[in-house]
Parts: sequence; structure tokens; C-alpha cells
Amino acid sequence: MWKSGGMPVDFDIVCMGHFHTVMDVWVNDIRVFVNGTTLRNDDYSARLGLKPTNKFWFIEVSNKGIEWQRLIQV
Repeated sequence: MWKSGGMPVDFDIVCMGHFHTVMDVWVNDIRVFVNGTTLRNDDYSARLGLKPTNKFWFIEVSNKGIEWQRLIQV
């Protein structure tokens, strides 16, 4: 969806958050890293039907793309 919109740059990876739960998903051939929440008891997550996750992506990126990735506990 992002690529077909008005964005003039080409990209293959998206990092976003926080989304109350952590995810690593592919959307239209684009890898999407979604970070969790820093809140321990996140009532908003439950209303979304999600389990709150206190984890975030730690990613090293170079001109070649992702060199490595780690999921870290906050």
C-alpha cells in the first residue's frame, strides 16, 4: 500500500511501532518490523485483542540490507 501511494522513494523494509505487540510480517513483498509496548499492564492491547509484548526489534542495516536482527526484552 505504501509503495503504490505517493511515496517517491523505493524501499523494502518498514519499521514501525509501537503497536502493543511485536511482529515481523511481510506485506506486499515488504518486510514490516513492528515493535511492542513499554507498558507492563497495557489495557489498550486487551481491547485490541492483543497480548501486550515488552519487546522491541534491534536491527543492523547496511547498504546490502539487514545484516542481523535481535528481538530484545525491555
